[in-house]
Amino acid sequence: MTPPRREQRTAGPPATSRRGDHRTSHGDEVVVERVGAALVVHAAGTDDPALRALAAALPATPAPIVVDAAGVPDAALFGRLASAVTAAVDEGTRTFRVVGRDLPRVDPGWWRRLADRTGAELLVPSGRVTVAGATLFVHGADEGSAGTWWRCAPGVPAVLLGARHPVPSWQAAVPEELPTVHGLLATQHLPGGVLLRPATTALDTRWRVVPADPDHLTVIAGVPGGPHVRAADVASYLGSIPEKARATARLACGTGQDVVALGCDTAEFLGSGVTVVDGTPVVRENGIEFVFHDLSGAATWTPYLQEIHCLTGATTAVPRRWRAPRPDLAPYLPGAFRVTDRWLLVVMRSGLWLRQVSRPWHPVPVGRSVNPAVKVIAVGDPGESLPDDVWPLVSDLLDDFAPSALRRVRLSVLGVPSRRGRAVLEELTGRGRGGLRASVPT
Repeated sequence: MTPPRREQRTAGPPATSRRGDHRTSHGDEVVVERVGAALVVHAAGTDDPALRALAAALPATPAPIVVDAAGVPDAALFGRLASAVTAAVDEGTRTFRVVGRDLPRVDPGWWRRLADRTGAELLVPSGRVTVAGATLFVHGADEGSAGTWWRCAPGVPAVLLGARHPVPSWQAAVPEELPTVHGLLATQHLPGGVLLRPATTALDTRWRVVPADPDHLTVIAGVPGGPHVRAADVASYLGSIPEKARATARLACGTGQDVVALGCDTAEFLGSGVTVVDGTPVVRENGIEFVFHDLSGAATWTPYLQEIHCLTGATTAVPRRWRAPRPDLAPYLPGAFRVTDRWLLVVMRSGLWLRQVSRPWHPVPVGRSVNPAVKVIAVGDPGESLPDDVWPLVSDLLDDFAPSALRRVRLSVLGVPSRRGRAVLEELTGRGRGGLRASVPT
């Protein structure tokens, strides 16, 4: 890749923390400050809050250096950086990741000389950087393309690392090139993977804050408000990447179309399985999860069924990964958790299903397209009598939801309740749960 000749300006997110500043002036031209874990280098007499905010938002490892080289001669900047980095190396730091504005040179030769002078390993971007959680993503000259990180180490040639750092396992499968076109879809590079958007739609920026999953490429098909995408075009893109990355990729829908139907059709065109997810990827304590959002972009609820695998030649998709409805529930069968000796709670694409252990086992139901605004709690099996001991369990399950979340819950009673059960159900839906809706067999 030939890097662009001039560095673009870097935009940083608002500050999330600030652990104190320490300012050291070096001569009359350049100031070096410490903001949290970062060294901030800028011209004397300037004080840009955005630069400090960027420094505070950066991950502490590798050691961050934020540079605003505007108005600073190369020689003065080189000398001050060499002094600051050498001091940090003497204290035990060996690797530094550089972001900034108006960096002196994209040509890694400048930074290689700094690495040789200081004994440090320097990670330097070829373009504007977006901070997405722990992922730092380099933009290319074109908005839909990706740039690259350079690794400059003492005594060795500079090495291209790719657009994302830390480097995910699938990085090499997503080339840092201008957008390619697959049928009606153009690629747009993201920190977490690739957006396939219809060429007639505007660039979508909501995915810019989603970091990379180290082990899974995320492919988003379509944009909100845009036309539905064709499975043949999605298959064309997936078929263009190496099989190893394709096998672990996750397909999400940016439009309102059913991602399972799209995944099954894509698998038929592709001739191999496709893993799909409902919702938008977000960072949680236990890694990347997928969350539903409404049309305004506000989160609604987190699906219990987190990954679904679409197979070629199959009549239905297969659940691949799910989350427990409650952390205290013990797994019983794949996607099913024992609540009592008599009752199980089974995850569904649309919500949860409370059913008796004694009933014939059904595979976890994938079902049709899900309404992101509605979480379904199904109770019992269709046409079968419901024992009265189910209602305390239903009550406990509803108590797990915050009052604001109950307006999204729909209680779908599949079994036939007794007279007493109907009275309890009326009490459940009316007792401080005005937003709770329920459907009951007549």
